[in-house]
Amino acid sequence: AVKAVGFPEGIHLTHLGAALLIPPPQGEGSFQAECGAARHPLLLEAEDAVRWAEDRGLHPNHVEKCIHRSHIFTHIRWDMTGYYLDVKDPTGDFVWMTAEEITQKAALPTAYRQFWDAEMIKSDEIIETILDNVKASAGMNVLDVACGTGSLSEQFLRKGFEVVANDISLEMLNIAREKLSSYGDKVILLCQDMCELDLFGTVDAAVCSLDSVNHLIYEEDVETAFDSIGMFIRPGGLFVFDVNSVYKHREVLSDKTFVYEDEEDTFLTWQNSECDEENVVEMYIDIFSKNENGTYSRQTDFITERAYSEEYLRRALEDNGFEVLGIYGDMTTLPPEENEERIYFLARKK
Repeated sequence: AVKAVGFPEGIHLTHLGAALLIPPPQGEGSFQAECGAARHPLLLEAEDAVRWAEDRGLHPNHVEKCIHRSHIFTHIRWDMTGYYLDVKDPTGDFVWMTAEEITQKAALPTAYRQFWDAEMIKSDEIIETILDNVKASAGMNVLDVACGTGSLSEQFLRKGFEVVANDISLEMLNIAREKLSSYGDKVILLCQDMCELDLFGTVDAAVCSLDSVNHLIYEEDVETAFDSIGMFIRPGGLFVFDVNSVYKHREVLSDKTFVYEDEEDTFLTWQNSECDEENVVEMYIDIFSKNENGTYSRQTDFITERAYSEEYLRRALEDNGFEVLGIYGDMTTLPPEENEERIYFLARKK
């Protein structure tokens, strides 16, 4: 896997620096490393990038400032200032990979897919049940908000729906594109933030699954997202989404560690911070994948989620042009129990 590395001390940066091999246009033995900084008053200058490389055993012979770049991490867009560093005889604690190898082996979405698709299927089933109960039919246009790798979109396409799917992560959308390529013009994929949607027209229904709303950790962002989504749902159209409950954050996730393992020599550890007074939990996720030589590659992610009460979410929907038709427990169309871990909302655009 591409190893996350540090940056010069005292400069405010993302902690996701990476070194990667990009086949050079000319010259044998020439490699390029990329490093970047989140937008901040102390932006990374060329001399800082060179020092960063030299501190890690690389000796650049050419430095070139990148064009504007963005990095998507835990549903947040980081605007980056970065530099390409041409180096010869690369040393240091790096793993050098082609762009294709990174997509296939080292992208976090690739690793997540091994664990999250099974969980996504469970969420898909209850969302499909809710839509079936309100007579959703083939031919409808459905917006899949924060679609991830496209598992739910695929289920809708199989049922004959037309799908517009958005996600803020280009890496996730690339996987979705491969998964959904056989459906042609029945699906449109957009790299957009759910708070800043810009579609080509309205849809009959929108869905947002697998606690994507919990990734919005400020109330104003939740309300902005509901307004943004509602802008593109026709009057009378439906909006279905699920959230992790306050109970789950406080009683199940708070200060707990979980370990998951599959049959393909891959396992995941999930460590959670203590739930704070605003029901925010920070999640530290490590995925270990076995390599052909018996070693393991480690990929790390950091996610922050906030749980919201049913009362707040109902009010936020109503304040942004929706009528709440139902609130359901997990894997059922009955009202949620007090110890419900996942809650589903069904709303109609006024």
